[in-house]
Amino acid sequence: MTIKTYNFKVQIKNNMDIHSEKELLINEHYGLQKDGRISIEQYNKELDEAELEIDRGDFITQEELKKQMKEW
Repeated sequence: MTIKTYNFKVQIKNNMDIHSEKELLINEHYGLQKDGRISIEQYNKELDEAELEIDRGDFITQEELKKQMKEW
């Protein structure tokens, strides 16, 4: 299974607190619109990426997840 990580360079702009910067980064990464929803384009992109992961076998079953959780 592949785990994706994202590295963001955060540059605090004048008069912008960390919460505003966090919201800005989340909106940019997920393509959120002003109402807090992602765009159709971003939604379709995420679906395409998920389908490719499944095709590559980059997933675990619910049963496998339950087994792993017992080991935590």
